Amino acid sequence: AYGINDRGQAVGWADGGDTLNGFVWENGKFTNVGNLGSPFSLAVGINNRSQAIGISATKDMRLRGFVWEGGKIKNIGTLPNFGPSVPQDIADNGTLVGNVYDGDGYPYPFFWEKGKMSALPVYKDFSAAIALNNDNFAVGVDFDEKGERVTPVLWRRGKVDNLPLPSGYKFGIASDINNSGVIAGTIGSDRDIVPVLWDNGKVIDLRAQVEGSDVQLLITRSIND
Repeated sequence: AYGINDRGQAVGWADGGDTLNGFVWENGKFTNVGNLGSPFSLAVGINNRSQAIGISATKDMRLRGFVWEGGKIKNIGTLPNFGPSVPQDIADNGTLVGNVYDGDGYPYPFFWEKGKMSALPVYKDFSAAIALNNDNFAVGVDFDEKGERVTPVLWRRGKVDNLPLPSGYKFGIASDINNSGVIAGTIGSDRDIVPVLWDNGKVIDLRAQVEGSDVQLLITRSIND
């Protein structure tokens, strides 16, 4: 299982031996989302309108993202001159973000709305979108070819910008954003890795929440409203 919405519907995939089948689960019942032409599909997210997203392979074994709604699966395609498309998150208005991949396997972010896919701007080298909120603000990461620079980024109103890092910290990843615009992620330095929130430009160290305990927090993955 990969995701759940506020209605209690969950999505994921089931291993059928020779097949992988994406599913929507509700009230104890599994529904197979189908596929785009080959016996392979994964469902990775679902919004509060019961629209699910995932990836499948076409008859000619091309990986493409899909949107599933009301028992029907739709191929979202890819951008010109790119290969696989992989959706990452879907908002309640039906828009989604994800990444397409070039011939060398590097990601490039996209925005999909009303059946149309468009490219999101790249911050510097290679950007990957990870999450989206209902205001169509997206977050993710930008990195260089060698992985020596890793920068948390935010897409807002068609523009991309980096998120602030405290002094002494070299890298970060923005993993999720809620509908209040609070961003969850992880930053790091040569000394440590720190789970954080970005709230109105302020970086909040979550390790303070467990001071005095034996728990060590390392990574922040997601945040709710």
